[in-house]
Amino acid sequence: MLSRCSLRSEIWVLLYGFCYLASCLWHSEQWELPLRKPVDVPFGRNYVPTWAFDHIKYFNGGSEIQLHLDKYTGTGFQSKGSYLFGHFSMQMKLVPGDSAGTVTAFYLSSQNSEHDEIDFEFLGNRTGQPYILQTNVFTGGKGDREQRIYLWFDPTVGYHHYSVLWNSYLVVFFVDDVPIRVFKNCKDLGLKFPFNQPMKIYSSLWNADDWATRGGLEKTDWSKAPFIASYKSFHIDGCEASVEAKFCATQGTRWWDQKEFQDLDAFQYRRLKWSMPAQELLLLYHILNLSVAVCITLRNVSTGYVFSLSLSARPTYDEVNENNHYSLPRPFSFNRWCPRVSWLMSCPGFGVQT
Repeated sequence: MLSRCSLRSEIWVLLYGFCYLASCLWHSEQWELPLRKPVDVPFGRNYVPTWAFDHIKYFNGGSEIQLHLDKYTGTGFQSKGSYLFGHFSMQMKLVPGDSAGTVTAFYLSSQNSEHDEIDFEFLGNRTGQPYILQTNVFTGGKGDREQRIYLWFDPTVGYHHYSVLWNSYLVVFFVDDVPIRVFKNCKDLGLKFPFNQPMKIYSSLWNADDWATRGGLEKTDWSKAPFIASYKSFHIDGCEASVEAKFCATQGTRWWDQKEFQDLDAFQYRRLKWSMPAQELLLLYHILNLSVAVCITLRNVSTGYVFSLSLSARPTYDEVNENNHYSLPRPFSFNRWCPRVSWLMSCPGFGVQT
């Protein structure tokens, strides 16, 4: 039982945290450095089907497609070319309703046993339960870098942009231009980074009810089939290279190689933190050794930022994992820092260094 004095202190900290996040929110828009906008092109410009061709449906001259999954098979497609760095984007609308057991994937992968890979995986759920977005990075055939978040919108209602910026400095996962994870080239720390294996871009819809939803406890309800994921805007802006290439022939001259894209800017780092706002308040509560963690809800209509309110016991921190760099935590936890990196909260009036 908290004492009255302790509870009063925590309320003040909660109010301070609310003002702090609000200050970040309303002072941020002046910092934005936008990505190059994706170009809407039809499916056939950059992609070809890979399996179960009859489970891909085409609309509007190939500008929009649907992948269908039934109890017999899923389906998928891949890029015509292989790429070593670039910006890759699609608009996707995920399987609606009861999607438990299904996985919709959008990823880059190279072609050998010690492959590199950059993954978006959308894990289905029962009706009314949120999708989980899982990201992962493989280097030299080694993965185990999964990070999971809940999205701040319903990804089954309309189309949303999902994109990857990949250069020799970092890999950034974006959702509607909001960075949700950064995997940096920390070669000076002896950590591997995908830099010398050209990759194709893939997408697929498939059944994974042995692990996808609640660790396999929720099985695919085939009475709801076919499960349908929709796609459009098949943007690729990359350095096309042969599968055997070890470097990009135009490296250093493309827009993603330039200095402004070698790291996130101040606005993007704020968005990275805001896409999981619990990070900052949980850190604040950890420092002040309080017994209750509080996450506040804020919404800015012009930017679409949404924050959630949650109460829990004092937060615990996972041990440092050398495979994760500036990556987002799992929902309402604060974990997996980039090793030996000092991080400064860069919002007005408040700074904490870890």
